[in-house]
Amino acid sequence: MTTKELIQYRLTSQHLAGQHLTDPAKLVQRLGAMQAQDFRMSKWAIGVRIPVVTVGAIEAALNEGRIIRTHVLRPTWHLVAAEDLGWMIALTGPHLKRTLASYNRNLGLDEATVATSNKIISKALEGKNLTRSEIITVLERKGIHTDPMKASQIMFGIEVAGIACSGPTKGKEHTYALTEERVPSQAVLTKAEALFMLADRYFSGHGPASLKDFQWWSGLPAGEAREGLESVKSTLHAILVNTETLYFKEQQPASVIPELCMLPAFDEYLVGYKNRDAVLPQVFSRQTITANGIFKPVILNRGVVIGNWKAEQKKEEIVVHPSFFAPATARQEKLTRTVATSYIAFRST
Repeated sequence: MTTKELIQYRLTSQHLAGQHLTDPAKLVQRLGAMQAQDFRMSKWAIGVRIPVVTVGAIEAALNEGRIIRTHVLRPTWHLVAAEDLGWMIALTGPHLKRTLASYNRNLGLDEATVATSNKIISKALEGKNLTRSEIITVLERKGIHTDPMKASQIMFGIEVAGIACSGPTKGKEHTYALTEERVPSQAVLTKAEALFMLADRYFSGHGPASLKDFQWWSGLPAGEAREGLESVKSTLHAILVNTETLYFKEQQPASVIPELCMLPAFDEYLVGYKNRDAVLPQVFSRQTITANGIFKPVILNRGVVIGNWKAEQKKEEIVVHPSFFAPATARQEKLTRTVATSYIAFRST
């Protein structure tokens, strides 16, 4: 498989080329999970893959609880389909809790305080949706004093424990809801079934990809990632690319790929892989991914990163600023203006 073919397959599996889905929740489920620490950009991650979707439709899927935004992989915020939340948290939660415990120790946040906080929050959320600030106020009234860092760890903890997840927005603020109320019907899978499911979703929505890519994306220990791959391997094709074995679902790659597109910060097309050499030349890596792990919005030319972009709100209008790594051709500049116009239009839908 050539690099061009690899890109063609990935663009197709990532729903950036070929036939498009129309339901945001189904798209999220196809990809397994979509990184969403930058909430506004996560909506464009869906929008760039579903050309007919609106911001309103995406927000409705979130407010109705068909898509959940929570800490579920690595650990950071991701969008997941509601029906996948239970088994996914059950699989990844134990590893996330170990990471959380290490952070808590460094902050002087003891287990007793965390346990008490969880009980207080669980009670406060019964039949309600509360913002972070409202929850912190409840904790303070109950004698749990937090600084911003400790508060973040407590809120992180109730998510990875499966106690709470995202609720509908309240004005412009995010809220938390009890998971059992927000997602009352959750699939219960064995660990082996969950590993199969996560691996199947990953290689279907990200392939061709390697075991190391899957381990990075999932945040699972090496042994569990390998077990997941082994369980699904009989359903995958395997190819050797530059001494690395890549796996993917059988599919007809899109015959036409986007000549130019603009992807959001933390898009799965980049963040979903450990090895990004096929689409991001190493010489431009630091211009795209900062030393502290921030993935910038990128411009793709036929699937390869050729620059960054950012959007600036100026009074009543949004202005998109592209930044190319090398002098852009007249056609690239024209296509960038066209795609930027589409992004600006999407923001107002």
